[in-house]
Amino acid sequence: MEEINQVLNFEVLQGPLVDKFLTANQAFLDNSIIRVWPPGCAITAEFRHHAEKIRKFSVKEDDVWIITYPKSGE
Repeated sequence: MEEINQVLNFEVLQGPLVDKFLTANQAFLDNSIIRVWPPGCAITAEFRHHAEKIRKFSVKEDDVWIITYPKSGE
């Protein structure tokens, strides 16, 4: 498996759409949205604290992944 050597850059996003999103979703630990380069996706700023662990996470051939929709409602 190849090692990831690319440096991640983070840009804090601002503007009325970000404000609207944060108002509707107030459960975030860090009250901001960032853009991550590469690949350019937007994600909560909490990701900065976990990015390297996620990038270095090793996947094995016999791992089982269970992917579902997030819980909604109360």
